[in-house]
Amino acid sequence: MEQAGASSCSVVTKRVVLLATVCVNIEAPSGKLLTVRALMDTASDSSFVSEWVVQTLQLRKTIVNVPVTGVHGCETGVSTSAVNLRILSSFDPRFELKVQALVLRKLTSLIPSNYVQREHWPHLTDITLADPDFAIPSKIDLILGADVCGPLFLDGFRQGPAGSPNARLTPFGWVLLGPVECSSEDCLVKNSVTLMHIEAYNNLTAEMQRFWEVEEVPSESPMSEEDTRCENHFKETHTRNSDGRYVVLKLIGGLRLEKVPAVFAWTDSKVTLSWIRGHASKWKPFVAHRVSEIQSALPMVSWRYVCTAHNPADAATRGIDPDELIRHPLWWNGPHWLAKEETAWSREPTVSDGSENVELKGAEKLTCHVAQANKDRARLGHITAEERAAALDCLIKCSQSRYFGLEFDCFKSSKPLPKSSPLLPLQPFLDEKGIIRVGGRLKNAVLSYDERHPIIIAKQCHLALLLARHAHAATLHGGQQLTRCHLAQKFISRRGRCLKLFSDNATNFRGADRELRSLFKAASSFYEKASGDLSTCGTDWIFNPPYAPHFGGLWEAGVKSVKHHLRRVIGDQKMTFEEM
Repeated sequence: MEQAGASSCSVVTKRVVLLATVCVNIEAPSGKLLTVRALMDTASDSSFVSEWVVQTLQLRKTIVNVPVTGVHGCETGVSTSAVNLRILSSFDPRFELKVQALVLRKLTSLIPSNYVQREHWPHLTDITLADPDFAIPSKIDLILGADVCGPLFLDGFRQGPAGSPNARLTPFGWVLLGPVECSSEDCLVKNSVTLMHIEAYNNLTAEMQRFWEVEEVPSESPMSEEDTRCENHFKETHTRNSDGRYVVLKLIGGLRLEKVPAVFAWTDSKVTLSWIRGHASKWKPFVAHRVSEIQSALPMVSWRYVCTAHNPADAATRGIDPDELIRHPLWWNGPHWLAKEETAWSREPTVSDGSENVELKGAEKLTCHVAQANKDRARLGHITAEERAAALDCLIKCSQSRYFGLEFDCFKSSKPLPKSSPLLPLQPFLDEKGIIRVGGRLKNAVLSYDERHPIIIAKQCHLALLLARHAHAATLHGGQQLTRCHLAQKFISRRGRCLKLFSDNATNFRGADRELRSLFKAASSFYEKASGDLSTCGTDWIFNPPYAPHFGGLWEAGVKSVKHHLRRVIGDQKMTFEEM
């Protein structure tokens, strides 16, 4: 990957500086020509083209990842694609230039920065300009970097008197360069002078650095509350003299305590609130490091819980239109109860650190009730993933029959949908389970069935709200993107979730000694609990038949192959947990 950097500065001047701008023709794959204004920039080792040109000519893109940085290394954008260009000249019909350029939405500001008064410059009377409109501020859609524009400056050169531009010959005509004196008072403005400077280097180091910074372990582990009190007490009551001995300075007099205004901070995540209220040393490293940073940055803050409906920050995380934001009282004033006394604030709910099992709620609880009602009385134990899926299908069909009853009747009678149906643009159809799904051109895509034909649920149905709430809670109050992805994983078949988990049967251990039997007896309850938890996620745990080790021949062969290669690569070397 390559990294790009752009630097700029501002000056107050009574002149305008002309840059090397040219008009070129870019050829599309169809043979169509598009005339654009280009900047020849010898300070850039890469070429750039605007997104408008790429879309207009329908050029084929290549995926890249090139950060664009400015002064002091500040990142100003990222180029995610590159294109190949064929550039022609109206000045020299025989000229042709092939360039690979990075794509950006906008390249520079208007060039030149101000209108230039065209005067009679004797040294420029008999030449053809590469940019006839050099004096008019216009946009730049192509930057020719030093990788290609260096050889484009030919031997022709004309230098004029002070206050007039110099001219250089190129295959596109003569380009004008240099400062132009301006006698008009209108030229006394703040001109933006842009210097494009592009560097290409391996960006892998920067990406790895960002990754390790996220997981970086602090140089000092967070101390417990007792350790903190002991250290503070020692600093307050002990000093060290010139001999190196510690001296204990008895407190004389009383302390004058001033009332410090209370500071409150709010979060709508009960789990996060429990983490911040607890000491950082109680949590695992990833949470402990971040809790320690928060507590160090805000040591005197009292953290409280606010429901999502009263959280002003929720508007920013969900996204809101500017016109709606202007009339959003919660964003500008906060919740109404915040202006009252602290005693009138809402009661603090019971918070959880997320370590204990969460009671089934909403859509999950409803699905379990339906699955239990449909469960075969001959089969005891937990609800399987198959039974949960069947229960969810039952709920979806009930919802669709209520809100899409007219469409159901049309499907059953093989009649076309009426033009007034809201589902008509989705080209719906009835699958083999009797569930309405989305049709359309994706039926020929190389995707799974559920991805090509998602299930349709009415937004006004309470089931849709329960499913969204369940996904929101399961992602620990994640944002729109995370909740949407969780819903997609829940109802769209994707890679990453195990559908069936196979393992040996318990009776394989019957010939083991008493210790192994006791261990397995204790593990049987684990299997029962784990199987129930897995079914909640849609995974079935299947045991092989007793005395049938050959049923696991496929994965046993895989284990044998992995062990063989591990022995060849690792040998007798002992690996750490991180290396494994």
